Amino acid sequence: MYSFFNDECLDLSRVPNLLYQSVSIDVPFRERYTKTVFIDTTVGEDGEGGTQLFYVSSLKQMLVCWRGTEPKKLADIAADGTFRPIPCPDIILGGRGDKGFLDAFNLAKNKSSSEFEWIEQNAISRELFICGHSLGGALALIHSATLKDSKPCLYTYGMPRVFTASTIKILDPIVHYRHVNDTDSVTSVPPEFELDNKLYDLWGPYGVVYGFIGSIFGMDAQAAGIKFGDPYWHHGDIVCFFKVEQSLVKYIDRVTPLIGMGINNPYMKIREVLFKKCKLYLVPDLNNQIFCKSGDEQKAFLKCLDAKSIERYFPKNTNPDLDSITNPINHLMSSQYLPYINNQLLELIDPQRDLNRKRVREAFSKQVDESAKLSDSVSVDEVARNKSFLTLQSMLSKTLDISTTDTTWNNSLARFKHIAKEEYENNN
Repeated sequence: MYSFFNDECLDLSRVPNLLYQSVSIDVPFRERYTKTVFIDTTVGEDGEGGTQLFYVSSLKQMLVCWRGTEPKKLADIAADGTFRPIPCPDIILGGRGDKGFLDAFNLAKNKSSSEFEWIEQNAISRELFICGHSLGGALALIHSATLKDSKPCLYTYGMPRVFTASTIKILDPIVHYRHVNDTDSVTSVPPEFELDNKLYDLWGPYGVVYGFIGSIFGMDAQAAGIKFGDPYWHHGDIVCFFKVEQSLVKYIDRVTPLIGMGINNPYMKIREVLFKKCKLYLVPDLNNQIFCKSGDEQKAFLKCLDAKSIERYFPKNTNPDLDSITNPINHLMSSQYLPYINNQLLELIDPQRDLNRKRVREAFSKQVDESAKLSDSVSVDEVARNKSFLTLQSMLSKTLDISTTDTTWNNSLARFKHIAKEEYENNN
């Protein structure tokens, strides 16, 4: 990241580029990012753990990015697998959070205390953006909690649960867009249960093992309907890359296969179920926060979706019910998250461009309409849900209105439109 900000972002002959084309704006030289700092708890003679982050700062903005799990680092795996919720008064009074994530955050903060103090002192006078993927998303939320007075804007991708319900209620005011790629397995851990028990304290160094076993039994009891304690919850407004399916039932006449059957009518009807699938970029918060505030906007654009329907499909502080089973492959940032972000932005900037994602969505929408005509043969609820989702998808077309009225941002989007191309989207 040093080379990206210190070299590419200062090279006026090209657009900064990492794995995908970036969206970058031109600023006066004095407003460039001048402070670029990388923190790694593993370096030096006293190196330990595996926590990494970097931050950059200009006169007006600050960006803090936490690194996600590195599969070859045991410290990262340990942080991911230590589920016990513990008090965290240094983060937020009265709160409880995942011990593994809190330990990883505090390790970085203690080893680089001067840098964390600089961030805290200077963030209040700048626009503050914090982000992270996976484990990095968990650490980003913890960091945002410590900087809540600076009003951070938090973006996470495939993050696990971090805090318990009582803590999440306190942190609700933090602006957080939690991106979830459909059945990404990591977003389902720690489980949405109370995971604390006395076995963690009774067995000394073996407490982590036996305490976890005790948590498993507690999960069984809660899954059976015996609810107790302070369960883990998710924080933030969900942005979901949701793979939807639509069934269509058709009856086909075929020749009767057995002699003596259907003498008067040699045909039999075969029931055939056809499926279309499509991946949508859904931001439920758009429905309530943007399009339902103004009656005029509502009439001019779209009729708002029923708030109860949105809450039903996207309940707060948890993951939505999905059409598929959990899939760890959906957790990858480079091949699973970034293509949808890249392609959706490209479609919004250049709505006339021929994109495969648009053709897939049009075919899906057509099958939804066809299924709606056959209410006796298909799930009415499935049709209603998919129509709501397609409406949510169409709302995205209004999200760039502010940017396109600003000359600086308009030039940036024009550059992206000229350079970017559609990336492969895995809809399985």
